[in-house]
Amino acid sequence: MSEITFDELDRESILLLSKIGFWNKICLQKIAESHLLTQNDESVFNELKHLSAHVEYYIAYHKKNKRSFEFISKDMKNFD
Repeated sequence: MSEITFDELDRESILLLSKIGFWNKICLQKIAESHLLTQNDESVFNELKHLSAHVEYYIAYHKKNKRSFEFISKDMKNFD
């Protein structure tokens, strides 16, 4: 299973939905050098997401909880 860190995401362009709760603060702190493309309108966000040629999804969790999230990791590989 591959992993990605906040450091690897930093300085990338990232499409975000504006109302993502506590994740918004985490993104602003951990990937502050990224170009965050924040979208307020969910329908526009979904259209941009579908028009993207290639999208990679990642899940972030503490290493000690790895077993609890294995099913999500497997499902994400088949996510479209």
